[in-house]
Amino acid sequence: MLKAELRQQIRTLKRQFTPQQLEELSLPVIARLRPLLAQAATVFAYYSLPDEVSTHRLVDELAAEGKTVLLPKVTGPGTMAWHRYTSRADLVRGAYGIEEPDPDYGIEEPNSDLVDGLQIPSDSQLSIVRSSFARLLPKGRKNCQLEKSIVNCQFQNAVILVPGLAFDSSGRRLGRGRGYYDRFLAAHPDIYKIGVCFDFQKVPEVPVDAYDVAVDVVV
Repeated sequence: MLKAELRQQIRTLKRQFTPQQLEELSLPVIARLRPLLAQAATVFAYYSLPDEVSTHRLVDELAAEGKTVLLPKVTGPGTMAWHRYTSRADLVRGAYGIEEPDPDYGIEEPNSDLVDGLQIPSDSQLSIVRSSFARLLPKGRKNCQLEKSIVNCQFQNAVILVPGLAFDSSGRRLGRGRGYYDRFLAAHPDIYKIGVCFDFQKVPEVPVDAYDVAVDVVV
């Protein structure tokens, strides 16, 4: 099956459920996910769309527990940055109608809450990004190094919650086709990757290309 065909198939399945039904179907998924986050100091999460496994309550709970919760913000074609999340007051409606962190909310200096593994910082930004990593992820930082071409960091006790349209038992993932997660995951292979989806989104085999990045586990 081609990617476009599988995307359409999953979208058709999703339309068979009401928002309330999808909210109820999210509960067992989050229950399976919770134990995987117990030891994580840093969680790269997502603020769910109406047709995704709901994470709204989860990210609030994780932030309240003192974990570093990071949410993505689209910064350009195929690229996204990560900002720290503390409460829903941090959010604004961004690209594609997704609620994203407001980069102007609670920022003490330009890009001070930016964790961006994909954009190329200018010389004037290097010291800002370096200090930001040290301040933002004190529990999850290990062997970090900053290069002009890319910010590379291996995160200790960090996980990323990866949404998708479909997953298979090998962790292969079908996204929405824009490549945001594949680019970030390829740049940060050491972050433990958790695929998050409804049970009806699990399929026997997901068609992939060479640039597609699989997750470590699917809940």
